[in-house]
Amino acid sequence: MRVARAWSVFVCAGLAAVAAYFLLPTEGLAQAVVYMALQVAVLVVLWVAAAVYRPARPGMWRILIAAQVLYLVANVLWYLLEDPTGGAGT
Repeated sequence: MRVARAWSVFVCAGLAAVAAYFLLPTEGLAQAVVYMALQVAVLVVLWVAAAVYRPARPGMWRILIAAQVLYLVANVLWYLLEDPTGGAGT
């Protein structure tokens, strides 16, 4: 029962964060912060799920976690290097 409650809380918080993302102004840092927070939340959930369920062959969990880390790093770099006109930095 605790796992079902945790997942429902996570899904509701995620939906609220997605709604907040689209309600925020497109210019500025607010949307980027919410987007990164969602990515970190997914990374944490993947890590917790792999630790709790301890699969016999955890390779796929590790690949998912590594992919999420790379995705997060790529997006952080994108936001850091993006120029004020909206294009990617050089």
